Amino acid sequence: KWIIDSNDAGFLDLGQTWSPATAARVAIGGAAKDVILFGGGYDAGQDNGSFRTDSKGNAIYMVNTLTGALEWSAGDDNGRDNHDLPLARMDFSIPAGPRVLDSDRDGFADRLYVGDMGAQVWRIDFINGNGRASLAEGGVLASLGAADDGAPARADARRFYNTPDAVDLVLDAKILTAVHIGSGYRAHHLDSTTDDEFYSIRDFLTQDVITTSEYCTPAAPILTRADLIDVTDSVAPTLLATDPGWRLRLDSPGEKILGSSMTN
Repeated sequence: KWIIDSNDAGFLDLGQTWSPATAARVAIGGAAKDVILFGGGYDAGQDNGSFRTDSKGNAIYMVNTLTGALEWSAGDDNGRDNHDLPLARMDFSIPAGPRVLDSDRDGFADRLYVGDMGAQVWRIDFINGNGRASLAEGGVLASLGAADDGAPARADARRFYNTPDAVDLVLDAKILTAVHIGSGYRAHHLDSTTDDEFYSIRDFLTQDVITTSEYCTPAAPILTRADLIDVTDSVAPTLLATDPGWRLRLDSPGEKILGSSMTN
């Protein structure tokens, strides 16, 4: 019915198309549309092992299910694609599929989470009914690898290849979303240099839209590994309702996460 490739206008940031497409419904400028959302894909430069930023795949795309037309996109402002939501930190390719939520059950997508090859976890909020230019707000919810390290070490060069799991919880009469994701260097299964981990990140601000300008500020600070409770050595850890989440070290050399998680 239609084909998209990286030579098409609006898709110049498209990398190797690993990302599963996620079906959703959004309202853009008052018109309800059936769409699919997918990550920008994989940059083959990630095969070289060391920490790096990417020039391909560092985007999120939304296309019309029936026509393949680009309805909206997010990515860094690099001069190739004129993204509707420019995000300065989107410097890493996104081979993972996004987890799209309809939290208020009105039939329209209102939020997504996705990880990237810099071990950043992104949150994007959709404001249904707005026009394309103001359809979404977003930023980094957590940075769990070497993206914010001035001298990145190979051990900290974690990568997220898989769609995160997201589950709504109620703790102390407060609604939150727990985002679950694990790191693992899929390009080199025998790699034993990276210290991979599994994470559960609590997003406490799910009842409101976080504006793009609020990320990296006290209103919506970026979570780091140090903020998360290390549960590796406890078979029955106890977390407070206010704790931002937990992390589990994969201590065996070369142990890594190569699949998506599922919460029962």
